[in-house]
Amino acid sequence: MPAKEIHPIDPKRPRLDEIGTRAARRENKGAVMAQENEPIKNLTAARDREVAHRREVAGALAEKYDRAHTEITFISIQSTIDAIDRAIADENRIASRQLEPAAKVA
Repeated sequence: MPAKEIHPIDPKRPRLDEIGTRAARRENKGAVMAQENEPIKNLTAARDREVAHRREVAGALAEKYDRAHTEITFISIQSTIDAIDRAIADENRIASRQLEPAAKVA
């Protein structure tokens, strides 16, 4: 492995070519994150809609109108929200694995 080059004036500062490489990696990481965040954005929007629906049904529960049907609907909505939360967590795990740097070969 070649020795790492140091900055000609200040050995603690990275060389300009290293700075360019770091910037390119950051840009690439941002592009990957933008691609990977699309499923998360969709899931978040779906979750927001379900939460709004749950609030409407909770209002119906408070009024005691057709409780049996309303309770089943409420439980179904809450199950959907829980499933969406798990899907978001899974998408975040997938995205973090894809952003990890490749293993270094010694």
